[in-house]
Amino acid sequence: MRRFVGIILNAKYRVEKDHKDIGVIIPLDDEELKFLMTKALRRYFRTCLVSAESGRIVENRLRSLSCQIIQAIFLERNLR
Repeated sequence: MRRFVGIILNAKYRVEKDHKDIGVIIPLDDEELKFLMTKALRRYFRTCLVSAESGRIVENRLRSLSCQIIQAIFLERNLR
């Protein structure tokens, strides 16, 4: 579990780093982010249980999914 939390936090830091020029800070206690991450993690773990992929592929998928969700929320808020 610690490894998965680390992957999600690294995705958050990556999005912040990618958009450092405009001063992005993404709070982890955001309700919308919590809801979307929970929903995505449920789908992710359900997929992991069904498929028999190697550990590295599973971690890469989680990293990609986390980045996409965090970046989508970031972009949505900045377009408002």
